[in-house]
Amino acid sequence: MSNIILANNVPDERRKLHEWKTRRLKSGLHLPDYKHASLPGYWRTQRGTPRQRKPTTYEEIRRLSKPYECPWQFETWDTSTGELYERFVAKNIITDNGGISLLKNLWNNAGSAVGIMNHMVISPNGVAVSLTAATGTSAITSISVTALQAALPTGSTLVIGYGGATTQTITTTGTNSLGATSITVSSFTPTINYPIGTNVVANPVVTDNPSSVSGTVDSGVLSAGAFTFTATSGTGNRKVDIVVTYTGSTGNAGNYTEAYTSNAGTIASNSTASHVIFPQFSLGTGLSETVTCTEKA
Repeated sequence: MSNIILANNVPDERRKLHEWKTRRLKSGLHLPDYKHASLPGYWRTQRGTPRQRKPTTYEEIRRLSKPYECPWQFETWDTSTGELYERFVAKNIITDNGGISLLKNLWNNAGSAVGIMNHMVISPNGVAVSLTAATGTSAITSISVTALQAALPTGSTLVIGYGGATTQTITTTGTNSLGATSITVSSFTPTINYPIGTNVVANPVVTDNPSSVSGTVDSGVLSAGAFTFTATSGTGNRKVDIVVTYTGSTGNAGNYTEAYTSNAGTIASNSTASHVIFPQFSLGTGLSETVTCTEKA
């Protein structure tokens, strides 16, 4: 069946064209099938596989792709009527040059046109606790832990056994308040009897964007020597290592459980680029800590 062409004129601006096509889809008028699709995931959607329908929109294609693949969609369409004749998609790849340039323009001491991430900020507010009672190996819906450093919303994920040979990811339920010594979780069966002292560490999430963080210690503006760039070829091999040593004093004495890379010493909305939560380390007179952060592209 040929495409049905709407009578009204198509706006010239590309954004408005996209809106027009979206309305066209919602009205039940189909877009042409992809003529070419150089994405393996697309061809795994044949009948007889768990996914019975091939993707029909660019948004569905993106969901099939890995985060670093960045698919491109190409369209042939009539500029007068907006009718699409054919579409195809191809997998993009970030080149080695582009990968290392991306890293250098985000994590560095100076030189970017954007708010470059040249601070590392640590804080005591990441939830990284330890078990105060063994879990056993039967199904359970709560775990006993040392006092929470921050509240845990329902649906937060934690890694029990963090840093050990056996780990499990568990999900919180109900209210888990600051200072609580028990965490309610969706029922799970421990694969081993996790003993007292086992690390339980919260997972950061991609939506993390704090408007403020209390109790922080800032590295200050990092020098060029804090950044070591490695341009080894291949996705995930291009990297920057950021090394910061925090020198303990009476002014920063305390236990720290998380770190951010940031474009400022005081964290505000839209100022952070990466976030990690880890088992606590201590600072104070005679105690210092070296933190190494590796970012890859």
